[in-house]
Amino acid sequence: MDQVCFALPVISGKTEDARAFFKELEGSRKAEFAKSEERIGIPKESWYLQKTPMADLLIGYME
Repeated sequence: MDQVCFALPVISGKTEDARAFFKELEGSRKAEFAKSEERIGIPKESWYLQKTPMADLLIGYME
């Protein structure tokens, strides 16, 4: 099984927008997101928000 983990910088001032987007994916758009993941063959995907002194980062992990 292939795995990938990566970090993406969040544009300054957009951290709350990113947080709201991921809440939406876990809420009102959860079924739509799950279908998309299944269709493109991603069995597991996890996202984390990491605060650092330089910038906030989105950490993504996929299998």
